[in-house]
Amino acid sequence: MARQIEIELEEVVVTARLLEERSPKTCELMWGALPYEDRVTHAKWSGQMFHTNTPIDLAVAGGMPPFDIESPSAYQSPGEVVYYRPAKEFAVAYGESRFCWETGPLFVTPVAMIEDDLTEFAKKAEQLVWKGAKRFVIRRKA
Repeated sequence: MARQIEIELEEVVVTARLLEERSPKTCELMWGALPYEDRVTHAKWSGQMFHTNTPIDLAVAGGMPPFDIESPSAYQSPGEVVYYRPAKEFAVAYGESRFCWETGPLFVTPVAMIEDDLTEFAKKAEQLVWKGAKRFVIRRKA
Protein backbone atom coordinates (compact mmCIF):
# COMPACT_ATOMS: atom_id res chain seq x y z
CA MET A 1 0.00 0.00 0.00
CA ALA A 2 1.33 3.43 -0.96
CA ARG A 3 2.23 5.83 1.81
CA GLN A 4 -0.11 8.75 2.29
CA ILE A 5 0.37 12.32 3.41
CA GLU A 6 -1.95 15.05 4.56
CA ILE A 7 -1.69 18.47 3.00
CA GLU A 8 -3.15 21.40 4.89
CA LEU A 9 -3.76 24.82 3.41
CA GLU A 10 -5.13 27.21 6.02
CA GLU A 11 -7.31 24.59 7.77
CA VAL A 12 -8.44 22.74 4.62
CA VAL A 13 -6.91 19.25 4.75
CA VAL A 14 -6.65 16.76 1.86
CA THR A 15 -5.03 13.34 1.58
CA ALA A 16 -2.44 12.57 -1.07
CA ARG A 17 -0.69 9.37 -2.15
CA LEU A 18 3.07 9.44 -2.55
CA LEU A 19 4.12 8.66 -6.13
CA GLU A 20 6.80 6.20 -5.05
CA GLU A 21 6.49 4.21 -8.26
CA ARG A 22 7.53 7.29 -10.28
CA SER A 23 10.00 9.03 -7.97
CA PRO A 24 11.12 6.58 -5.26
CA LYS A 25 14.28 8.42 -4.19
CA THR A 26 12.67 11.84 -3.86
CA CYS A 27 9.59 10.39 -2.13
CA GLU A 28 11.79 8.60 0.40
CA LEU A 29 13.66 11.83 1.17
CA MET A 30 10.39 13.74 1.39
CA TRP A 31 8.91 11.18 3.79
CA GLY A 32 11.98 11.48 6.01
CA ALA A 33 11.72 15.29 6.05
CA LEU A 34 8.09 15.41 7.21
CA PRO A 35 6.42 17.26 8.79
CA TYR A 36 7.12 20.36 6.72
CA GLU A 37 5.50 23.74 7.33
CA ASP A 38 5.76 26.98 5.40
CA ARG A 39 3.76 29.90 4.07
CA VAL A 40 2.84 29.45 0.43
CA THR A 41 2.26 31.98 -2.31
CA HIS A 42 0.48 31.73 -5.64
CA ALA A 43 2.61 31.03 -8.71
CA LYS A 44 3.05 33.94 -11.12
CA TRP A 45 3.55 32.09 -14.41
CA SER A 46 2.39 28.53 -13.74
CA GLY A 47 -1.39 28.81 -13.84
CA GLN A 48 -3.47 27.33 -11.02
CA MET A 49 -0.55 26.42 -8.78
CA PHE A 50 1.07 27.62 -5.58
CA HIS A 51 4.53 27.01 -4.16
CA THR A 52 6.49 26.96 -0.92
CA ASN A 53 9.03 29.64 -0.07
CA THR A 54 11.30 28.05 2.56
CA PRO A 55 13.93 25.83 0.92
CA ILE A 56 13.86 22.11 1.67
CA ASP A 57 16.77 20.17 0.23
CA LEU A 58 15.81 16.74 -1.12
CA ALA A 59 19.05 16.06 -2.95
CA VAL A 60 18.75 13.08 -5.29
CA ALA A 61 21.86 12.06 -7.18
CA GLY A 62 21.61 10.43 -10.57
CA GLY A 63 18.60 12.28 -11.90
CA MET A 64 18.35 14.42 -14.99
CA PRO A 65 21.39 16.75 -15.28
CA PRO A 66 22.15 19.42 -14.36
CA PHE A 67 19.67 19.56 -11.48
CA ASP A 68 19.18 15.91 -10.47
CA ILE A 69 15.48 15.86 -11.32
CA GLU A 70 14.05 12.38 -10.81
CA SER A 71 11.33 11.36 -13.31
CA PRO A 72 11.18 14.80 -14.93
CA SER A 73 7.67 16.02 -15.66
CA ALA A 74 6.71 19.03 -17.76
CA TYR A 75 2.94 19.05 -17.16
CA GLN A 76 1.00 18.86 -13.92
CA SER A 77 -2.48 17.48 -13.37
CA PRO A 78 -4.89 19.03 -10.87
CA GLY A 79 -3.96 17.67 -7.44
CA GLU A 80 -0.35 16.89 -8.34
CA VAL A 81 2.37 17.83 -5.86
CA VAL A 82 5.82 18.37 -7.36
CA TYR A 83 9.32 19.19 -6.16
CA TYR A 84 11.62 21.56 -8.00
CA ARG A 85 15.18 20.75 -7.01
CA PRO A 86 16.97 23.95 -8.17
CA ALA A 87 14.75 26.15 -5.98
CA LYS A 88 14.28 23.45 -3.31
CA GLU A 89 10.53 24.00 -3.24
CA PHE A 90 7.26 22.12 -3.42
CA ALA A 91 4.42 23.22 -5.67
CA VAL A 92 0.81 22.06 -5.77
CA ALA A 93 -1.41 22.19 -8.85
CA TYR A 94 -5.03 22.84 -7.91
CA GLY A 95 -6.22 23.23 -11.51
CA GLU A 96 -4.70 23.66 -14.95
CA SER A 97 -1.01 24.40 -14.56
CA ARG A 98 2.48 23.93 -15.86
CA PHE A 99 5.45 24.72 -13.63
CA CYS A 100 7.09 27.78 -15.21
CA TRP A 101 9.45 30.60 -14.56
CA GLU A 102 9.64 33.88 -16.50
CA THR A 103 11.93 32.08 -18.97
CA GLY A 104 9.37 29.35 -19.71
CA PRO A 105 8.37 25.83 -18.59
CA LEU A 106 10.63 23.84 -16.25
CA PHE A 107 10.95 20.16 -15.37
CA VAL A 108 9.91 19.04 -11.89
CA THR A 109 9.75 15.78 -9.94
CA PRO A 110 6.22 14.47 -9.24
CA VAL A 111 6.00 13.39 -5.57
CA ALA A 112 2.32 13.03 -4.65
CA MET A 113 -1.23 13.10 -5.99
CA ILE A 114 -4.16 14.45 -3.98
CA GLU A 115 -6.88 11.81 -3.94
CA ASP A 116 -9.61 13.79 -2.18
CA ASP A 117 -12.12 16.12 -3.81
CA LEU A 118 -10.21 19.31 -4.71
CA THR A 119 -13.19 21.71 -4.58
CA GLU A 120 -12.62 23.34 -1.16
CA PHE A 121 -8.84 23.07 -1.41
CA ALA A 122 -8.87 24.81 -4.80
CA LYS A 123 -11.09 27.61 -3.46
CA LYS A 124 -8.61 28.22 -0.66
CA ALA A 125 -5.65 28.06 -3.06
CA GLU A 126 -7.25 30.54 -5.43
CA GLN A 127 -7.50 33.06 -2.57
CA LEU A 128 -3.69 33.19 -2.41
CA VAL A 129 -3.78 35.52 -5.43
CA TRP A 130 -5.92 38.10 -3.62
CA LYS A 131 -5.17 37.56 0.06
CA GLY A 132 -1.45 36.71 0.02
CA ALA A 133 0.59 33.99 1.72
CA LYS A 134 -1.13 31.32 3.82
CA ARG A 135 -0.04 28.56 6.21
CA PHE A 136 0.78 25.23 4.53
CA VAL A 137 1.67 21.89 6.14
CA ILE A 138 2.65 18.49 4.73
CA ARG A 139 2.67 15.65 7.25
CA ARG A 140 2.56 11.87 7.31
CA LYS A 141 -0.96 10.47 7.44
CA ALA A 142 -1.39 8.27 10.49
